[in-house]
Amino acid sequence: MNADTTSKSPPTPAPVGGPQPIVPVPGATTPPDQHHHHHHGHTEPNTLMAWSKKAWEGLKAGHVGNPRILALVLAVVAILAAWWFLARSNERNDSVLWANFDSAIDDKSIKAFTNEPTQANTLAGKIARFNDARLRKDTALRNLTASLHSVRGPAADNLEKLRDEFTELADQFTNDRTLKAEAYLAAADSEMALVGVPKKGVVTMGVDIKGNCRGQVERYVELKKKAAEAIGPTTDAGKMFLADAEKYSKETDAGELYRRLGTFHMRFNDPDPLPPTPEKPFDPTAPKAPDKIPSGDTP
Repeated sequence: MNADTTSKSPPTPAPVGGPQPIVPVPGATTPPDQHHHHHHGHTEPNTLMAWSKKAWEGLKAGHVGNPRILALVLAVVAILAAWWFLARSNERNDSVLWANFDSAIDDKSIKAFTNEPTQANTLAGKIARFNDARLRKDTALRNLTASLHSVRGPAADNLEKLRDEFTELADQFTNDRTLKAEAYLAAADSEMALVGVPKKGVVTMGVDIKGNCRGQVERYVELKKKAAEAIGPTTDAGKMFLADAEKYSKETDAGELYRRLGTFHMRFNDPDPLPPTPEKPFDPTAPKAPDKIPSGDTP
């Protein structure tokens, strides 16, 4: 058999289901890597980690290499270690923070949580202060119509302070539109509750009800509009807030509200009634009155 007629045996085909042969790409110096995948957002960190690991292994094997590379490796390792430590530390701190927040369920525990300096300015601290203010608002609203002025007077004072406190909290909720709107709504509720409540020292409201009462309808309208702006004026809630604000923006409706609530709180500053005079206790040694009154003929 001639050598030139001798042909090599054809390559054995790959088994079905097995790895397929790599087909060279014309013009390419190396065949494509079938196992290469793009991981968006992870390529550079993974490459850096692989390079750092390789350099560190070479360092352990005694291949010091370029001192600059050695310094760079050490710097990268230090940065990664610091990042890992801070990430884990922040995770632990957040877990403790929100666990403490969940356990603050009454006035005393909420105040203790908000008075802690490391927690006061966190998001959890601001929410806790908001919850504490809402609890105090509910108490003040209940006491505003108490029968004793010694109870309803301080309630009105607290509502004035809470109105300003809610407004300040709303300004602090810069990244949460829901909490911001809720704070403005709480301020608006406090303001509306004070409409018609006479100022200290006002005995009779007189004709100038608006000038003599603690709450102002115009301020209530402004707070409602701020709540709508915070939650979004085109949302369903925003539209509802704006509709309510528009209702009391009309002078006739506002005047009617002043008159009605001013009449309701007309006797707000009346002092507490004097306590009843206590009866004198029975004295067994006191002389008894005679059973019969003697007649005039008796000597």
